[in-house]
Amino acid sequence: MPLEIKVLGSPGNDNAMFTRLDTGQNVYHFLMDCGEACLYSIGKGLIQEIDHLFLSHCHMDHLCGFDGIFRHLYSRPRPFEIWGPSDFIFMMSCRFRSFAWNLVENKQGEMRVHQIMSNEIHCASFFCRESFSKKHPFPSQKFTGRIIEHPDYTVDCVILDHKIDSIAYLVSETNRININTDIMETMGLKAGKWCADLKNNALPDDTILAIEGKDYSIGMLRKKLLEMKKGGKIAYVTDFILNEKNHSKLIPFLEKADEVVMECSYRDSEIELAKKNYHITVTEAASLAKEAHVDRLTLFHISDRYHQKDRLEMLKDAQSIHPNTRFPPHWQVIP
Repeated sequence: MPLEIKVLGSPGNDNAMFTRLDTGQNVYHFLMDCGEACLYSIGKGLIQEIDHLFLSHCHMDHLCGFDGIFRHLYSRPRPFEIWGPSDFIFMMSCRFRSFAWNLVENKQGEMRVHQIMSNEIHCASFFCRESFSKKHPFPSQKFTGRIIEHPDYTVDCVILDHKIDSIAYLVSETNRININTDIMETMGLKAGKWCADLKNNALPDDTILAIEGKDYSIGMLRKKLLEMKKGGKIAYVTDFILNEKNHSKLIPFLEKADEVVMECSYRDSEIELAKKNYHITVTEAASLAKEAHVDRLTLFHISDRYHQKDRLEMLKDAQSIHPNTRFPPHWQVIP
């Protein structure tokens, strides 16, 4: 699947999620949250290629790794897009200005901050050449759930209750039309400009294509050779309480996702502690995944009170509800 994820960080410590989308023609990189030390495993080169940073909320364990990203991206020629909850523009502007800037007058660099609220999305840019001291606001947009509509992918989100807003994100790869090269070979056809013509909706089916001295109906070729490849869907969900309102938002949001990365802060025996801290238990996560018909559930963001034996038992509890559940492979929690 061209849409791939890597959970960053170790069990009991800060976590994040790095996402890579390779369409065959373009490659995009996304980061969900940026806890402390999470970026060490992906390296400077990939950090500099991150297109969007999606923050669930601004608790310290989800944001305190931002300075490491900022250090590598503050003067990048193309804008760095950052998304977060209410008051986010103010919070990020304070962070930008917390450094001394005296050698940047001629440098490029733009931080574009998006603030997601229940009814609106506000956006403002901050420029390196101005020492990030001025806010340049964009017109506000209505928030409908979808925050990015790109030819190769979309990003949707829902705002959850963590006693503050906590945002869950869903990245969906756009469905792609491919040419079945095996059938093309059996027909004795070689790739050429005509392949692009097949995907050109402006050309009607009765168009005749001349391929290697023979005439073919483009409609016939489309029926034989074109096939739709469904795009992948990956969700990132962390820091929320499983109350009725959050439940009603998440089930349709996660429906039939290929993979969901979801917190499992507590064992079921400590559900009252989970509720007190506005988190969920491991079996609540598994039950959500099962109800939403999620293909694979990856558990993360686990309390440091648990050791490897506890994590193994938690995984077994989750798999008894949703069999295709795992912890991140590098955590090495294997039944």
